[in-house]
Order: sequence, then structure tokens, then C-alpha cells
Amino acid sequence: MLQAFGLQWVRPTLQQRDEAAVFEPALWLRLAATGLFASARRGSAVEAAQALAGLAEGGLDLPLALSAAAQWIGVFLLHSFGNTAQKARYLDAAISGECILAVCNSEQETGTKLRAMRSSVVPNSDGGYLLSLRKSAASNLPLATAALCSAWKYGDDSVAALEQTPNGLPKMSLEVFLVPVVPPLQVDSHVGQLAGFRTGLTGALSLPSPMPLLVEDTQLGPDHSGVRILRSCFHLERLLIGALISGGIDGIFQDCVQHLTQREAREPQFAQNQYVQEKITLVYSLSQRVAGIWRLIEDALLQGNEAADMAAKLEHLSALLGVLKLTAVEDGLQAAETAYELHGYAGYHRASLSQKLHRDLLAFKMLGGSKELMKISLFRDLRTSWERSSA
Repeated sequence: MLQAFGLQWVRPTLQQRDEAAVFEPALWLRLAATGLFASARRGSAVEAAQALAGLAEGGLDLPLALSAAAQWIGVFLLHSFGNTAQKARYLDAAISGECILAVCNSEQETGTKLRAMRSSVVPNSDGGYLLSLRKSAASNLPLATAALCSAWKYGDDSVAALEQTPNGLPKMSLEVFLVPVVPPLQVDSHVGQLAGFRTGLTGALSLPSPMPLLVEDTQLGPDHSGVRILRSCFHLERLLIGALISGGIDGIFQDCVQHLTQREAREPQFAQNQYVQEKITLVYSLSQRVAGIWRLIEDALLQGNEAADMAAKLEHLSALLGVLKLTAVEDGLQAAETAYELHGYAGYHRASLSQKLHRDLLAFKMLGGSKELMKISLFRDLRTSWERSSA
């Protein structure tokens, strides 16, 4: 269904929206009406991955698909960890697409070192808390109603809670807060500045100075839930990004087949060219390699009760999820490059689907962590796995 939706509603306006650097709200609401975000209540990561792969294959709009992935993750986290008031305020609106949720974790010069994150929630002298926030890049920010933001939360200002740890630092925990995107929060849209990714929503979120925060209204889950929430977020992000890129490679392969068929109708010997055959077979091989890793993960998730055990299963598959994202990005870039080589000079035009796909895929080399950071994370997961098995 999502593949057909992409072909009917997304791809026809793709180049126009890319040239104008426009995220179309009407298209977003139409996408929400398919039930994509409502499925987050069922908690099936497999269902979400299949849907986003179909959307990317049909529409070939990876920025839109990533915005949808971030929205799905936001709805899932809100449904799983939000309190009654938070759900009443945001959940139905997010499912309908009227409320857009941003997921904000990235900060400059932080990388894999969460201790270097500067966003914080600190107790003040009035018994409340002050939020300091500076998120360098996140999906959905320019039009977001609310943002899921990770921050270090320090203990309250009672004498007992200010007990020092052995290293002399105050006690703190990593938590996630659902913050309305309203002044004094400042949003800086990056869309017009980017080389690609111009059909999605990308921006930064910051506060010029600390602002009062009602923790009981904004914190997602009880204290010490943050690590579990963020691990679920990161695992889902890698799975859904891998799936939507896999769909994008399938979509560009079909575009190559269409190009071959049209050229062959005019030049019957075109398909006999070894250069042409090599390009077609390479794009197909790349698509199958990414899909193969994805299916390994899908099969593992579908064993038993996926929704009930999803967090534990994703945690167990952490290393393979890292491999999926790394492989999908690198193979996707090679597939897009091969596709525009197949199209010849026309493939180098701005209107070429393979050119847009290539520009957008370059952004995924940084989204969710650079290749180097992903390899560090993958090594940590592998090391944890072999240490656990030898214990």
C-alpha cells in the first residue's frame, strides 16, 4: 500500500519539491491518513520497516521517508513511555499528522561520548528545574510541535539528593523530555542550506538561556528511564533507516529497468552492451545484499511475540542493526552512482532520480552517526557480545 502511495502521491512532485526545497504539509497529512503512524501503537518494528521501505521504493523520497521514520519512533516512544497527560496532548494529533514530533539527540563534538552532552536539566533555588538545550541537527524540527530531547538531569536541591559521587560530581541521570517547540526555544532550519535532503525537515534546536521546565509534565518515563528509551530509539532508527534505503535501492533498480526497456525499444542492441549489463546486475546485487541483512533482522524479530519482546530483541540484534545501516548507506550510494552512469549524460541532470537519490544518501553518511562513529559503536556491541559469551 505504501509503495503504491509513493508512486501516486510522492514521486510525481518529487523534483518540483526538491527544486523549491519544500516539505509539503498536505502530502504529510495524506501520508498519515494511510495509518502509518497509527501502527506505532501496535509496536511492530517489522511492520514499520516494511511500510517505510515501500514508501521509499514507490516515492524515491528518502528525506520524506526519514521524517516518517522519526514520527513513527516519536509516536512509539510517546505511547510506550508517556504519561496520561502527555498522551492526551500529543498522541492522537501525532498519529493524524497534525502534530509533528522531532527526535533531538545530536550535539556538536559529542559523538559517542554521551558524557559530553551539554543539554541539561538542573534544579534551581525555587524547587523547580532549568533546561539548557543545544541540539545541532534533528529530523522534523522546522515544523515540529514538540521535540523529544535527551538531556542530563541533575538531582534536586535537597541536601540528601546532592550527595556527591566518589569522583566529586553531582548525581545525574540521562533522561528524555518531551518539550513543546515554542519560544523561547529557537529553531534554525537547515533545509535551504543543504546540498541535498531538500524535501525533508532538518534543523537545529537551542535555547539562548536556561528556561524553567516542569519536569512532571515533560519527562518521559520515571527517573533512569532515559538510557532504555534512547537505546530503543537508536535501534529503531538503524532498522528503519536500513529498510527505507533498501526500498530506495529497489526503486532506483526499477527505474533502471524502465530506462533499459525504453532504450531497447529504440535501440534493440542496447541491452547486449556489456557495460549496460554490468550496471544493471550491480544495482540488483547491491539491493539484494542490503535486503538480505534486513531479512535476517526481520526473521529474528518475528520469532515469538514481536511487540511484547521488541526492545529486548532489538538490543540482542544491536550489532547486526549497525551492520545494516553501514551497508545500506554505502551500497545505496554505489547503487545511485551506478544508476546515473547507466543513464549516461541524462543521469547527470538535476532532474535525474538517481542524482537526487545520491545527494540525499550522502546525508545518511552523517545521520545517526558518521561511518567512523558507527564502527566504534559496532565494535562495542561485538565486544560486549563476546565478553558476555565468555563469562
